[in-house]
Amino acid sequence: MLRYRDLKVWQKAYGVSLAVLKTYDNIAKKSKAIEILMEQLIRSSTSICANVAEGYGSDTNAEFARYLGIAYKSALETDNWLQLLKGYLKKQKNRFEDIEEHNLESIKMLIALKKRVQRSKRKKRFEEV
Repeated sequence: MLRYRDLKVWQKAYGVSLAVLKTYDNIAKKSKAIEILMEQLIRSSTSICANVAEGYGSDTNAEFARYLGIAYKSALETDNWLQLLKGYLKKQKNRFEDIEEHNLESIKMLIALKKRVQRSKRKKRFEEV
């Protein structure tokens, strides 16, 4: 049986979260504003993989799709915080561009997986095939 950690979208979102946490350690203490923005970025980015993991345990495809939708919204919020940080920290913009690229890949993967789950003929997530 597949685990949520085997899902490529979870792996990508997890990577985004780790990159955000490493960036936080490097720059958050420079100012209160940066610390606040980075904390928001941590919350939204970690919410992506958390919702994929939680949704994976859903009993129905509809419920799983709902969690994927929440993860998608968190990925959009993550993009928002990345844009603010890139604008505010122009000299360190490169730190955020790699995270941004991986987050955009997560967004595309979430959209594709949600569509596939919604199209699935099975109502129950774990019913016998």
